[in-house]
Amino acid sequence: MAKFKPGETGNKNGRPPGTPDKRSQLREQLQSRAGDLVTKCVEMALAGDSTAMRICMERLIPGLKAQSEIVTLDISGEPSEQAAQVVSAAISGTITPDAAEAVMRLLAAAVSIEDMTKVKADIKEIKAILEANKKNEEEYQWRQQMQQQHGNSKKLRK
Repeated sequence: MAKFKPGETGNKNGRPPGTPDKRSQLREQLQSRAGDLVTKCVEMALAGDSTAMRICMERLIPGLKAQSEIVTLDISGEPSEQAAQVVSAAISGTITPDAAEAVMRLLAAAVSIEDMTKVKADIKEIKAILEANKKNEEEYQWRQQMQQQHGNSKKLRK
């Protein structure tokens, strides 16, 4: 599959930059008549049009969103033990299943952050080891060269 350089496109004959989007044009037309459209929708709803009623009601009374309750749990131990304690609390009815799910997501995020911190520390340690090995290798090669040069100069003297 061909990859394009930044700023290139696969469709050279595509829409030229700056060409207005059709949706934007339609939105502008609706915007200029918004007041009339709302009035008409309300009139239709009042006349018994069920679709117009639904649209009006959705705008007046937005759908309910789940409300989170404040949960206090005393959990401890390893992440797997903490998860088991959360599940136990949900099963016993101490917390709702939705609250348990939210707590589990928090636990998973905490574990992910902890894992990432460990990986970063491991990478830093590996880099230090590689750097030390590189210096040792360079020093070893330098000593080998010195020994060869020193050995060659002894042979020449004899």
